Amino acid sequence: MGGRWTWQGTWSDWKSLGGIIQGGLAAVYVNGEYHVFGISPSGQLSQNTWRNGSWLGWESLGGTVAGTPAVTYHDGQYDVFARSPRGVVYQKTWRGTWSDWKSIGGIVDGGLGAVHANGEHHVFGISPSGQLSQNTWRNGSWLGWESLGGTVAGTPAVTYHDGQYDVFARSPGGTVYQKTWQGTWSDWKHIGGTLG
Repeated sequence: MGGRWTWQGTWSDWKSLGGIIQGGLAAVYVNGEYHVFGISPSGQLSQNTWRNGSWLGWESLGGTVAGTPAVTYHDGQYDVFARSPRGVVYQKTWRGTWSDWKSIGGIVDGGLGAVHANGEHHVFGISPSGQLSQNTWRNGSWLGWESLGGTVAGTPAVTYHDGQYDVFARSPGGTVYQKTWQGTWSDWKHIGGTLG
């Protein structure tokens, strides 16, 4: 069952969005609307949208996907990234209507993180050997997956600001680490905590 927790000076109680979702969720807030994405029990990408004060309900966007999806928004376009049960990463794009799924290659485990900045998509996942991997879309094409090292698990999270990318991921033991790009990638830095 999906739910949300809202902070406006203090945290609200949980409120149900309905639906049955497996794995993690991805969300984006644009133009006064929330768009939340997850994987249904049948393995299809599902979306729930909050518009004009209410949730519209879960709708299937198709596919056979697994793990935690990632979503980005820029210039009127939504891009959702998800992996197949075998680990191949796919992209689905909305510009008025949803595109078909398109493969961007690779084999990853777990969920995905993604960000759009400076006209580029950056998608992060974890390789079968446990290393953080990145695929970048630049000048109209995907550059291919490259290893950024480490031994990580689960779903990476990524942010961008002022020319800097930060990726957060946990070790198989649950310790949280950060890796930063400012022209080149830093080493992994331990930021504490233990997460399951």
